[in-house]
Amino acid sequence: MRVGVKCNSYITMSHKILQCFRIHAGFRHIAAIRVSANMWRNIRHLYPIDIVVPLHHVVKAMFPIRFIEDMHFNVEKHLTNEFARRFGRAEEQVFINGTGISEPSGLLMTAETGRSIDTTESLSYDDIIALYFATKPEFRKNGVWLMNDNTALTLRTLKDKDGNYLWRQSDDTIHSRPVVISPYMPDIAAGSIPVAFGDLSYFWILERQPLSVKILTELYSRENLTGYAAYERIDGRLIRPEAVQLLSIK
Repeated sequence: MRVGVKCNSYITMSHKILQCFRIHAGFRHIAAIRVSANMWRNIRHLYPIDIVVPLHHVVKAMFPIRFIEDMHFNVEKHLTNEFARRFGRAEEQVFINGTGISEPSGLLMTAETGRSIDTTESLSYDDIIALYFATKPEFRKNGVWLMNDNTALTLRTLKDKDGNYLWRQSDDTIHSRPVVISPYMPDIAAGSIPVAFGDLSYFWILERQPLSVKILTELYSRENLTGYAAYERIDGRLIRPEAVQLLSIK
């Protein structure tokens, strides 16, 4: 067995990603902080939060040796990109919705509730503005809106009493802050949290072991197969809960 390729940057389904907090279809210029294990040991005393629940990913793929020899292309590179894409989806899901049980605590579990409404029908222009101002100014200046496509469609139709749209169509912003779409954010429904706003640089990801791909040449040699195993171990947590505010529906 020998080490194949190490991948230090992941590829999500849209290839438009937050540098570390891998949110689908956005965050190209807004980066959460990637923290090495050594960095975490040096700075953890600054924050009363410890990250203790690692997320493990292990995936295997096997190909006939003759197939690999005949194809004449870089299988390792192809699989590294494919593993990274699939791992990126899983990361995005858990960093938003993680329960803290056998996985990291996700954004929707650790952020503060800035605005709560009674019913789905009562969602209004004023609720979104209230969520914006529920966030402290220091977190608003680098803030982004996070929601799914269905919620974005609803917010695009909201107007104030003078008929002005909440959503600025020219640059896809709300209150001059960018909107990021993730399919893993909940829909507008009773008991859900469909919108988040704040500074995601305070969501830290601790890379205990970066994504790596190992080539298993001996393990499956009797079957004339070559195996590839991908593995990573990461933690993540919002270290300043007040940095992100949530809109919840009762």
